[in-house]
Amino acid sequence: MTPKAQWYFDFISPFAYLQFQQLAHIKKELDLEYVPILFAGLLGHWGHKGPAEIPAKRHDTYRFCQWYADTHDIAFQMPQSHPFNPLPYLRMCIARDSDRETIAQIFSFLWTRQPDPQSGEVIEELARELGMTNLEEQLNSPSVKNAQSRMLFDKTRSRLSRKVCMACPLW
Repeated sequence: MTPKAQWYFDFISPFAYLQFQQLAHIKKELDLEYVPILFAGLLGHWGHKGPAEIPAKRHDTYRFCQWYADTHDIAFQMPQSHPFNPLPYLRMCIARDSDRETIAQIFSFLWTRQPDPQSGEVIEELARELGMTNLEEQLNSPSVKNAQSRMLFDKTRSRLSRKVCMACPLW
């Protein structure tokens, strides 16, 4: 029987993108459940800033991520703006049942093409690529937004309740 594991991630994290690229090497050894969470929720809970919000740490984080990608032959380019609001991307993921292929497409879009993730046109372009034809209905109606936000909040709080959740990605 294949062991099960949960992998928690947020599209805002370059570390989550880089780790996701390595998961292909172990996916046959583990039955992975992909769980989107709010990295900002973790930071808020612990009263901490994200690496991109601290200038020296931001610079070193970006340099490390580029070095790691280069040494592991992973396509990687920082988005035009970072940090960015990951909620539209997390909502797209949830709307598509957080399946591996959707996650791969969103990560690739954000971390290999240098888009401006804050741009509405960029969000719409990705939605079209994912086959989401009615973005307003699928992501922006109040009932959908509330349900998806509640799910993200609940998943994040659930992980925090284990008292071991300080970063993203994590197992």
